[in-house]
Amino acid sequence: MSSKPIIAITMGDPAGIGPEVIVKALADPAIRKAARPLILGDWGVLQRTRSRLKKSPPLICLQPGQRLLPLLDDPRAFAVCSLSVLSAKE
Repeated sequence: MSSKPIIAITMGDPAGIGPEVIVKALADPAIRKAARPLILGDWGVLQRTRSRLKKSPPLICLQPGQRLLPLLDDPRAFAVCSLSVLSAKE
């Protein structure tokens, strides 16, 4: 288990510049050296953004019931919590 901090990053407006800024920032190796980012946003928007950009890092979508910490420690990809698939509980 890593001692690096977990940093949650919200995507913001799906039609804004947030998705592109996040994907470009994650491509910088310094990000993984400094922290374990958790991206909060829409999975589809992030995937479309990745497909348009060169050298974009792989992303892993957190599934309901899946353990988060192993995803955050995966050296091959960054974890995304897709807010568009969450359901409201009564």
